[in-house]
Amino acid sequence: MMLVLRQRIPQAGKKPQTGLANEPKPALFLIGSRDPVGVFEAHPLKRMPEWVPDLEQHVLDNCGHWIQSEQTRQVNTLLLDFLDRTG
Repeated sequence: MMLVLRQRIPQAGKKPQTGLANEPKPALFLIGSRDPVGVFEAHPLKRMPEWVPDLEQHVLDNCGHWIQSEQTRQVNTLLLDFLDRTG
């Protein structure tokens, strides 16, 4: 996901690439509040809604990088709810 975002970050005032944005699809992004990726990639994560128009984001409290193992029930609930609404 971060590679896709990096490819779309505008550089020197240019607009991001629009390959995925041509036909917006619902997207779900989950991250743990203690995930180092959230620190290292804070700027792209904050700007992600600009590049992914129909984005739903959730930060899982007290959770690191392995969200599916650390917060299994919450991840499953969010995934199943998202799929029910968008699938």
